[in-house]
Amino acid sequence: MSLLAARRHLRTLAVAETEAEANNAAQALVDLPGKWVQRQLERLLRTHESALVRARAAWTLGFHPQGAEALDALLQTLADRQEDPDVRAHAAEAVGHMADRLGAREGDVLAALLRSLTDPSAYVRFWSAFALGNLGDPRAIPALERLAERDTQSVPGWWSIRKEALDSIEQILLIKRNRDDKTG
Repeated sequence: MSLLAARRHLRTLAVAETEAEANNAAQALVDLPGKWVQRQLERLLRTHESALVRARAAWTLGFHPQGAEALDALLQTLADRQEDPDVRAHAAEAVGHMADRLGAREGDVLAALLRSLTDPSAYVRFWSAFALGNLGDPRAIPALERLAERDTQSVPGWWSIRKEALDSIEQILLIKRNRDDKTG
């Protein structure tokens, strides 16, 4: 794919009026590696007036080959309670999808996601639990257990936060067993 294609998809994302338009452009951008594309997505996440566009930019960064380079922008978005909850939820999901690319920043991500488990938005709590499961850090288990005990709210189109928290605990334990098997 060329720079021309990247510009076309970025422009389509920036002017998207429907979820289908935004989703199609975001999906196309995932397949366009490069620092320039990553920087443009980060710019959309930080500055675009449309919450739909900011949310899709966050989601795209989670799958983009250079998306982890935008980790600070994603974590700032997640922590910003003034930001639209859908945008913050997509930032949490994006961080979860890049769990294997965090390196030394894993501790920062763990702390941010644990704080987000108490967010007023069910979407943010749900996707933060998802991201913690992908992160695979056993230190998240007590917080996920507390979330599963108290939060039975369902997220439209998905399932309950309790189920997501329990699924994430299972995933963390599986990741831990796999790590232990490789080292033991």
